[in-house]
Amino acid sequence: MADTTGINVNTFGAASNNTSRTHKGDNLDKDDFLKLLVTQLQYQDPLNPMDDTDFIAQTAQFTALEQMQNLNNTTLLGQATNFIGKDIEATDENGVAVAGTVTGVKVSEGKARIVVAYQTGSGAAEAEIEVAKVTNVLPTNTLAAQTLVGSKVEAVTDAGENITGTVIGITLVNNETKLVLTYQKDDTDTRAIVGIGQVTKIVS
Repeated sequence: MADTTGINVNTFGAASNNTSRTHKGDNLDKDDFLKLLVTQLQYQDPLNPMDDTDFIAQTAQFTALEQMQNLNNTTLLGQATNFIGKDIEATDENGVAVAGTVTGVKVSEGKARIVVAYQTGSGAAEAEIEVAKVTNVLPTNTLAAQTLVGSKVEAVTDAGENITGTVIGITLVNNETKLVLTYQKDDTDTRAIVGIGQVTKIVS
């Protein structure tokens, strides 16, 4: 049985009610740049056409902008992939705070978004969220551990002992969230710390 002296029982993952929103259209992208260039060519004075040097310079600017955006998208895709399997806190496109597990990545409108599975009052839900909207990465197993607080479970301790006890809280060990159980041993209230993977059955 793990030494439970000085156990600090905490609750992690409380999401804030952040209702801030961002607005599209704050910056010009490569499509806007191309539209401006085409419009400029369309309405140029036929008696005084655009200088070749100016045209080449603007085309070069467009190419550089496109390359920068492609590099940025590749970087964001890599960042998004790194979130798969992690518990996170974030805000969705409506500014509503959610806490859930990243199950995958989707590319939509040229942007990489993480797919977050989370629980609501009416059941399971899923949201596609931009990487920039992630506000916190939670320790491993935080959300799963929180759902077991108050439950009676059967588990195997680090020492290999089979116990049945009640989850009274969660604690952090090496950046992994673990369960704090209380159970009877030799007619004495005893505590143990076990990982999610050490739970063999949820009794009630």
